Amino acid sequence: MEVAVASVAVAFLVASLGAVLAFAARVMPSDKDTTLKAVATRAGFQALARDLAAAYAVLEASPARVEFLVPDRDNDGDPEQIAFVWSGVSGDPLRRIINGSGESIEPRVRAFSITYHTLPGQRDADLGLVESDEVLLASYRGASDGNTVMNGLGLGMSFVPSIPADAQSWRVTRARLWLKSEGTADGVGNVYVMPATDALIPTSTALASSTIRENMLTSGGGWFEVVFPTCVARTPGQPVALVIARSSGSDLGAWGSASAVGHGSTMARATRPLFMSWSSSVGQPLLFEAYGRYTAPSRTVQAVTRLHRATITIKSENHVHSMSVWLPSGPTVP
Repeated sequence: MEVAVASVAVAFLVASLGAVLAFAARVMPSDKDTTLKAVATRAGFQALARDLAAAYAVLEASPARVEFLVPDRDNDGDPEQIAFVWSGVSGDPLRRIINGSGESIEPRVRAFSITYHTLPGQRDADLGLVESDEVLLASYRGASDGNTVMNGLGLGMSFVPSIPADAQSWRVTRARLWLKSEGTADGVGNVYVMPATDALIPTSTALASSTIRENMLTSGGGWFEVVFPTCVARTPGQPVALVIARSSGSDLGAWGSASAVGHGSTMARATRPLFMSWSSSVGQPLLFEAYGRYTAPSRTVQAVTRLHRATITIKSENHVHSMSVWLPSGPTVP
């Protein structure tokens, strides 16, 4: 009797143990399952490393997110914008987003981090067209003789400015002329900036003008400054003329050279205010200084931070992967 009972108990125990083992076999991952998950994790990891190594510009770099640009891959002429993102919550997926379209490359991530290894660097930056500081455009300060600015007589000094070869435009901002009063100091005149022909003859359209009052001058003469805050710009190679003309009152005195000194100039009678009948006195300049500004392309050197290596670590359910990714282009990071 006792033997029979013991046999029954043993049989029941064996049957129960078999059921437990069968259930465990169903719920516990096999070596094959674990291997497949590891391969999937490694494949996603390698995609991240491959994409990041091709980056030429990094848009965002944080421990759980990296976003960057790689060269065109779909022949549409535009770069591809790629991001790898983890929420930071254990169990959430690691996602790969390409041009706004996302996919999960690792469904359950326990931990994910990117460490960025950077170096200081420099890059050229194009600032576009920039207007220069005020510079001396042209001048004559040599030997001089007196010239009277009478009603109906305009004195003009034409010049082509000395500016850099890459300048795109230029304008006169102010001028200094050697002027004096003559007789009763009640004269009023104007200084015009006018376009000039290739023969250095002033034309009839004023680019800017400023008023001279004789009571501000001395009988002994001196430098008198006029300003042109809104002068119309000219292109390189186009000459202009500084023209002095009396508008009312007594005569004014302007000083220059009546002998040839190798400067292009004009000095002629004309009908005020259009000055249409100029004649040339090449080489007989007025005493003058013309100042202005020019626009030209500008570049500068900026200090930047460049990414040369990233260390990526990902912990999935069963594996931890870590890899260093070298970025040969050394993209800048924000």
